Amino acid sequence: MGTLPRDTWVFEDGLYAIKTAKNAGFRTAGVYDASNMDDLDEIKRISDIYLEKLDGFNDFFMKASSLIKQY
Repeated sequence: MGTLPRDTWVFEDGLYAIKTAKNAGFRTAGVYDASNMDDLDEIKRISDIYLEKLDGFNDFFMKASSLIKQY
């Protein structure tokens, strides 16, 4: 994609993938998936932003904008 990890968001529903993205320096948006209920609390904790569903993209944009201002 040609972007720096800190400027790139990874949308993911799996705990392992979120951890991998975070370790690589990416910002993460954890996304709800019923198959990952056992990991839900950890996914919410380590994700920069958590989304209950992807059609909440406006919510993501507002939250992401506020995080960008922190840098």
